[in-house]
Amino acid sequence: MGMSRAKAVVWKVFHRDYAAARSQRRLECRLDASLTLIESGIVLKGKILDIASKGALFRPPQVYLLNRAGGFVRLSVGESVVEGVIVNTTPRGYGVHFREMLSLDAIIS
Repeated sequence: MGMSRAKAVVWKVFHRDYAAARSQRRLECRLDASLTLIESGIVLKGKILDIASKGALFRPPQVYLLNRAGGFVRLSVGESVVEGVIVNTTPRGYGVHFREMLSLDAIIS
């Protein structure tokens, strides 16, 4: 038994893919990086799993991730450093929102 047209429209609106709803395209990657918690000075080594001009997903090697939402951080990849804030903690890692938008050229290089 199929859905009515009205139900199909409602389902499409409320179940849309979050990746498609993003304003900036995320680039999947595996970059060695470090995340410094500015307030405490703690440095976490890990990988950036995806990155966009406004943010990144950082995954430290720990199995259990503490909820650090709201913490100001410095994300470093090689010589490049960007500051931001952790906006969410998921099983995949820490979602970091950058203070300043990065250009696509800066992300690719």
